[in-house]
Amino acid sequence: MHKGLNSGLILIVISLTLLATWYIDGRARISTIDHPISPPRSQSADIDTDLIAPDIALTALDGSATRLYDYKGKIVLLNFWATWCTPCIAEFAQFQRLAEALPEDLIILAVSVDEQPSALSPFLRRYLPKLDNTPNLLIFHDAEQKLSQDIFQTVRVPETVIINPQMKMTRKIAGLSFTWDSQETIAYLSALKKD
Repeated sequence: MHKGLNSGLILIVISLTLLATWYIDGRARISTIDHPISPPRSQSADIDTDLIAPDIALTALDGSATRLYDYKGKIVLLNFWATWCTPCIAEFAQFQRLAEALPEDLIILAVSVDEQPSALSPFLRRYLPKLDNTPNLLIFHDAEQKLSQDIFQTVRVPETVIINPQMKMTRKIAGLSFTWDSQETIAYLSALKKD
């Protein structure tokens, strides 16, 4: 009987330890989400408009590098995505139409967080066959997730940071909560160019 009681106590202690660890880890993630560019408790939220985007280096699929500030003067959508992300598929179709609607004023920098770059080419061939016809939709890779997690505090994909022509971050959109090619979105983004 004591053996069964001891086993039961051990299970209770292990369960409580796991629960405490889960709770503490969850609290740590909430504190990360409270970072200024990732407002809490919102799918789409305004960001402190005085917060300037960092001039990050982006790595293209061919290994070449470009800087975010190369696109100063344009509206920038800095999008974090992955090939295993189903909402990213729907979002890419919208991004392509949006890029075509605002060819001069908008640049979409789509940064994959996939660990293996070999997954990207088949995905792009299947879901973005006309990518070459959309010069303002560019694909990059963040294999170590330094940009997505460390700098931009991305907690899930897709996530998109909207950056105005002065390089101020105005909004962060988590998940597929925006219709990117809608007239409302096009009007909102066009207004950023005028500000």
